[in-house]
Amino acid sequence: LSKAYYKDSAEILAVARDRDRKAFAELFDFYAPRIEAWLIRSGVDRTTAEEICQDAMTTLWRKAGLYDPAKATPATWLYRVARNRRIDIARRDRVALIEPGDAAFDVVDENAVDA
Repeated sequence: LSKAYYKDSAEILAVARDRDRKAFAELFDFYAPRIEAWLIRSGVDRTTAEEICQDAMTTLWRKAGLYDPAKATPATWLYRVARNRRIDIARRDRVALIEPGDAAFDVVDENAVDA
């Protein structure tokens, strides 16, 4: 594994263990622009990409203790957090498109042939 992997893993663990702001800043400076660009390339608008990226980095700060270097690289872990948040937003937006007054929700009389 690369030196960057070990350095990033150590920084995430430092964030978890010590609430190390410097380690967090280094991770943020490196990963945030990459995650945002990846989201935009995957079709997310810039504003939503920024929101998702901020959420992913906030998750890093709050839940760094959940990171397990035996299961994933730091990049994989952060991109997965961003991907899951993107899916959550897509689901939320899809639900928002459903209108309760839509004719699809009308009760149809099963005995009416015309229905």
